[in-house]
Amino acid sequence: MSSTGEHVVDRLSSLPQDVLSDILSLMPTKFAVRTSLLSKRWRYTWTLVHSFDFKTTEDYNCSSYSRPEYVDWVLDHCKTSQVKIFRVLLDYGIPNSYCLQLISKVISLNVHELDIKHTNSISLPLSLLTCKTLTKLKLVSSGFWIPGPPFFWPSFVNLPNLKTLDVVLYGIYLGNALKLIHGCPVLENLYVEMGSWNGDDYSMVQTLKPLTLKVDHINLKRLTLKVHDTYSKLIANSIVLTLPNLEYFLFYGSMCIPFIIEEMSSLIEAKASCEVYHGDRLVQLLKGISQAKSISLITKHSLGGDDHWDLPKLFPNLKQLELEGYVGHKWNLIPQFLERSPNLEHLSIEKAYSYYWNKVKPIPACMRKLKTVKYTNGCYYHDLHFLKFILSHSRVLKTLTVDCCTKFYKPEEEDLELFRGKLTKLRKASRKCEIRFVGIWPADTLPVTHKQVQTRPNRVKRQAFFNNFLHYYNGSYAHCI
Repeated sequence: MSSTGEHVVDRLSSLPQDVLSDILSLMPTKFAVRTSLLSKRWRYTWTLVHSFDFKTTEDYNCSSYSRPEYVDWVLDHCKTSQVKIFRVLLDYGIPNSYCLQLISKVISLNVHELDIKHTNSISLPLSLLTCKTLTKLKLVSSGFWIPGPPFFWPSFVNLPNLKTLDVVLYGIYLGNALKLIHGCPVLENLYVEMGSWNGDDYSMVQTLKPLTLKVDHINLKRLTLKVHDTYSKLIANSIVLTLPNLEYFLFYGSMCIPFIIEEMSSLIEAKASCEVYHGDRLVQLLKGISQAKSISLITKHSLGGDDHWDLPKLFPNLKQLELEGYVGHKWNLIPQFLERSPNLEHLSIEKAYSYYWNKVKPIPACMRKLKTVKYTNGCYYHDLHFLKFILSHSRVLKTLTVDCCTKFYKPEEEDLELFRGKLTKLRKASRKCEIRFVGIWPADTLPVTHKQVQTRPNRVKRQAFFNNFLHYYNGSYAHCI
């Protein structure tokens, strides 16, 4: 009853049963069960939920909602004939026999999406590896503490309807993961995360024979690989990919394992964010993804040795390129990409400090198609030299976005003001080009007046040094532009 004596309508309880089931399935299972305390109408509504999310532990100091007995009780009272999503985090103390029993019970409920995380090694029942209703499967095992396989899989695997597979392995039995991957004939999305044992088990890893991570799928559309550390090369000696219909490829982590890409002709987007210690392995990767329309290359370490690598002769379909981190000695990687990407339209560069911009002759063909450029980091003289090259040769350039305040470099206000003033005065090959400044820039770029000379002497010194530098560059190195 309300304060005015009018009856309050319970609109939530009046909703159809299937709608209430959908609502309760969106929340953690323990909260869905607690709704049984609301009223008689809600006492058994939770039993119709079709999605479950549990975290189990053998620690008796934890809540009863985390006990294995509670999970069993919920599943025993579940009235749904088909489970859409089942997520469970199994703690270290959960016995392996209970894991097998729990997974088997979920499989009997015709589960569609199954997400299993275990802080220990785990054996999977045969019923999981032959489940016909599964469309998405995620298996995570953090087996750092026990010297055994992170997963044990029987040799026969057949998941006829599985389209998405996430496998996170921290261990040594890569062969089991390969059996699982090859047992999914209609697989479209694959995520593989790989890491080695901890330092205490390093001697054990050394005694094993590394395997080849070979992925050969005709239906695969998206592949994500993540390699955590250099010890992973003791688990896998190479990665061989034959994926004729792959559209999206992403690689993260340490590039310590050689890539052999046999087929990726349908690639749309490729992204690599990694630590690179050997330039030849980066070259192998770039050759494999050379057909991509969009490439994002983020390197976190400088590469040793010679920078004159044998990059692919042509990136024929490349329209969007993002480079971040190391760009080669004397910016060596940037000219190579420009010269070999005739259809490039969008360029983004965020670089660590490097040496002077190297000349590019003849002018790359992509300069006739380049539409947008984003340049991040630094307001040094060689940065202005590079931007002068872009502006003076890009005939259809629409926008040049400049951001000098980054994680690599935070210039002083006087440097920013001076840099912006010089940049805006450069000649532009495109009349429609707009220069945009993002980040923290000074509000004005007024010329130095007599009053400013008295209050800001450092700015005048910077101005004089800058002018002398440009005079030297324009006179002695004008042929480089």
